[in-house]
Amino acid sequence: MKQKSLHKEYDKATMKTLNCDVEWDLKSIKKDAKGLMIIEGFANTSDKDRVGDVVLPSAFAKSLPEYMENPILLYQHDWDKLIGNVIEGKIIDNDDEGRKGLWVKAAISNAKDVNDVRTKIQEGSLKTFSIGYNEIDSDWDKETSTNIIQDLELLEISIVTVPANPFAKFSTSEEDENKSSQTIVNKELLDFISEAVNSLKSGEKVDSDFLKDIIEVYNESAKTGE
Repeated sequence: MKQKSLHKEYDKATMKTLNCDVEWDLKSIKKDAKGLMIIEGFANTSDKDRVGDVVLPSAFAKSLPEYMENPILLYQHDWDKLIGNVIEGKIIDNDDEGRKGLWVKAAISNAKDVNDVRTKIQEGSLKTFSIGYNEIDSDWDKETSTNIIQDLELLEISIVTVPANPFAKFSTSEEDENKSSQTIVNKELLDFISEAVNSLKSGEKVDSDFLKDIIEVYNESAKTGE
């Protein structure tokens, strides 16, 4: 079957979608340098889903580069509800938990019309991905009643409420965990400086030398654990 172009019009009623679970928690809510919420996880895994489909990881090989030229992130597969964009996508052959599939990292827009989605993500009520695609090539396994998708055209990735695939789990990167730890340390330092400034007597000034001395005291106390 000839692969269609992303620039053609598609019938939403016939476009196939596949929903995948992604687990979230407070540690998963990250922000980049622009202040955008960052989420990451499997948009799809090679596990058999509830509708009897198995999408092979290799099925994304041809269309993923084309999708990344316009990596839209939608809400509920509604083409009028653009809520962000995918900033990284790659095919995983085997992760630490033995999962295979399409892994993505996405940024949620700060636009006002996305506030409800962003809030629900933070609350944990929205936690699943889904892909919208056109099936190009597949094989039917009679013994297992499974439709094995060999090739597809990836049109969009959505955040949805009801998943079909319960096996794609969210993961927090080690880099993000380190950033979170650094944020905590910086907050402790700010609290330490604030306490020192508040203890100054009337007429005493806060200058660069004072701040340097406070930071040195803080660093020494951090080393000794006092």
